[in-house]
Amino acid sequence: MTDDTPIFNDALPWNRKLVPRRTGGRPKGSLNVKSIVSKIANEKHKIMEGGKARHHTTIEVLLLKLRNLAIQGDRQAATELNRERDFFNPPSQEEAGCIIAPGEISAEEWVQREEIHNRFRKPPEGYEPS
Repeated sequence: MTDDTPIFNDALPWNRKLVPRRTGGRPKGSLNVKSIVSKIANEKHKIMEGGKARHHTTIEVLLLKLRNLAIQGDRQAATELNRERDFFNPPSQEEAGCIIAPGEISAEEWVQREEIHNRFRKPPEGYEPS
């Protein structure tokens, strides 16, 4: 063994702690963007409305401000308010679909209908009547 041979090689797999790691990325335990935005949107603010103090979340305050600007004639605010309303509101009953189902039938009618269907059905593979 020569004097220039290192005793420990930092790049060897069994010595992983000494190998420099990737430093990019979000630190462990820090919040992601969605969590931060959600936290800000749900913060409570005290707003004076009609002489009374009321508590609203940040998102409610923003929507109220957009509404007030739209009422004053700001077209951009009205467009944004409509876009947000479409995003947050569930579809109305007028837009909902409906299911059309047949009426109830008696047991005798059901048996008769199934006997007609069974004439044309094939039994499953491996099925042998006993």
